[in-house]
Amino acid sequence: AGEDCFWYSYIYSNPVRLTGPDGSPYVTIKKDKNGKYYYDAFIPANYSGSHKIALQDEKGNIQGWTDVTVGEQTPTPTPTPADKTALNKAITAASKLVKTDYTQASWAPFAKALEAAKTVAGKADVKQAEVDAAAKALVNAQAALKKAEKTPSKDESGNKADTDTTKPDTDKKPEQKPAKTDTKKQTLPKGGASIIAVIAVMAALAATGIVVMHRRRA
Repeated sequence: AGEDCFWYSYIYSNPVRLTGPDGSPYVTIKKDKNGKYYYDAFIPANYSGSHKIALQDEKGNIQGWTDVTVGEQTPTPTPTPADKTALNKAITAASKLVKTDYTQASWAPFAKALEAAKTVAGKADVKQAEVDAAAKALVNAQAALKKAEKTPSKDESGNKADTDTTKPDTDKKPEQKPAKTDTKKQTLPKGGASIIAVIAVMAALAATGIVVMHRRRA
């Protein structure tokens, strides 16, 4: 009275001693709140159908038996991993965007959705519904982005840079073309020096003749 009893339990269809739930070679007899005795035993997986289980004391005397029906063990189904293809594709596309290209107000919820999507993608046992929700939230946040207004660039003097390359430069002076030279005047034909010398001699002789003629008249 007031103590647990440790006896042996056998399954008699193919006599095998049963073990306790913790693997002990005996079972522990307990009393429930209604005064009924019971014990827990581990039945091997290869037993199914109708069987008789007997309980023996330490001397081998049968103290009781009962008929049991053992159901076939149903294997635990392996959960199908979630398909993250669409989520990973959305994360890749979103990661290429640059923060400065968009307004701060639209970028904040987008960055939050991107971080949440990366967290979901890193989970091993995530459900498909959570994956789909994260992908949808990221795509919607990206679609809501608004482009930031960019200030026109200015040169160092503070004036707007003139990007019109088709405008002619009125300050540029026209290119001066070199004067053409008359090659005929600069080039003396062969024998030119002799002709000049002959003319000079003839002029000298004429002057001499004039002088001589004046002397004869005197």
